Amino acid sequence: MEEELIRLLEQSGLIEDNRVMLQSFSEESLKKLNQLVPEVRLTQLYRSEEFDLKKALASPYSAIGIESGDMLEEDVKALQLVEKEVHVYFTDYKTEQEEQQRVVKYGIDGLFTDQIQFTRSLVDENKLEVGQ
Repeated sequence: MEEELIRLLEQSGLIEDNRVMLQSFSEESLKKLNQLVPEVRLTQLYRSEEFDLKKALASPYSAIGIESGDMLEEDVKALQLVEKEVHVYFTDYKTEQEEQQRVVKYGIDGLFTDQIQFTRSLVDENKLEVGQ
């Protein structure tokens, strides 16, 4: 799967334009992607209730993705101290807006969301930088 994904991204010129960041829960897949395209930024995702700060701190990847329910402010600070970006994703649509407001206060680096309009207003309200 990884080879085909990279082939399609290269064919589209997205890797060359540095417009790609890939993420996976699979450490095996991340290793393979890192071998194929070491110039592409990778995010190691942790499933809900499986986040392990020690493993995340030791991760060779530049970003860590954590489910919002597992997110603690001290984890964000610890990860950022070792220059890892912290991205948060949400699994409960009913509580997502409340959770976004909570985790944004921790100084996270990114959000994965299905509630784009709400997130845009939150980003604007908090004057957060958003990647293109």
